[in-house]
Amino acid sequence: MKTKSIQLAKVFLLIFSGFVLLITGVMVVITKGVQRSMVDIPAEKWKKYETSILSACYSGVSLPSDKLCEWDIIAQRGNIIYVWAFCADVNGQGSSGPVVINIRPTGGIEKSICPLVFDDYKTLFPDELYDEVITYRERFDLDKAWRHLEVRFQDRTIPPLIVVNGTPLP
Repeated sequence: MKTKSIQLAKVFLLIFSGFVLLITGVMVVITKGVQRSMVDIPAEKWKKYETSILSACYSGVSLPSDKLCEWDIIAQRGNIIYVWAFCADVNGQGSSGPVVINIRPTGGIEKSICPLVFDDYKTLFPDELYDEVITYRERFDLDKAWRHLEVRFQDRTIPPLIVVNGTPLP
């Protein structure tokens, strides 16, 4: 009886070990896929977007800094990208709002503009996008963005959610 119990235990351990190896293999494949998708957008590109957004909203800020941003693309019209950005510092102080990013014909960022007053909104956003831009705050997941920023403050190599989610940057 004791021998049979030992044999059953060995079979169980063998099956369990195989299961653990299978799960580990699947996790490695998933991790490599995520790493590959993050490599598709070079760090220099998303850092340029983030730096441009930060410099539009805060004077004299460049990466690395005590502030980081998360953003969503609302729309693109030609060489102009309309985004909703949330930028915060390590102390939890932040702001959220629309930013206009002008792209050069060569693909680089020419400049970003953060509207400061309501009148700027009327001049920066086309009529057909105006309502979508001013109401985007309701659709932007601020809690998710803040949780991701907290992780990024601990490891500055982690890209923003827009990159992690695989959204192409123009």
